[in-house]
Amino acid sequence: MAETTFNRELGAAPAGITRFGQVRTDNGLNVTINSYRAFAGDGKYPLSDVFEITYGATGTATFLLAESFGITGFTVVGSDGVEDGTYTAPKTTRRTSGGIGISASSSDTATLYIHRSDRSASEYRLTMLVA
Repeated sequence: MAETTFNRELGAAPAGITRFGQVRTDNGLNVTINSYRAFAGDGKYPLSDVFEITYGATGTATFLLAESFGITGFTVVGSDGVEDGTYTAPKTTRRTSGGIGISASSSDTATLYIHRSDRSASEYRLTMLVA
């Protein structure tokens, strides 16, 4: 399972996070995170954290957003530029988790946009799995 975490204090000295405004990514068995851009604006998806990912298997890719605030949702765009799926975060943040499942092909790439509500404080944990 691949995971990306932004501003999550997971212990006294969490690995990879030394101050606010940092992101930690962990590659999983079937998902690789290739690159990351913060506060990017790509036309239709303004003010988003953008991750380029590669699927390592063919099957269903599951994206789950949990324990977030300051995030309005996320969108997965395939290598062909077509939206594969969109999730809108509920207003009751930190209490509910939700996500989407989409079809994935081995060695295919996708772009993940995590939509921020503004430039103020935000936190999120998004996990990705292909099975």
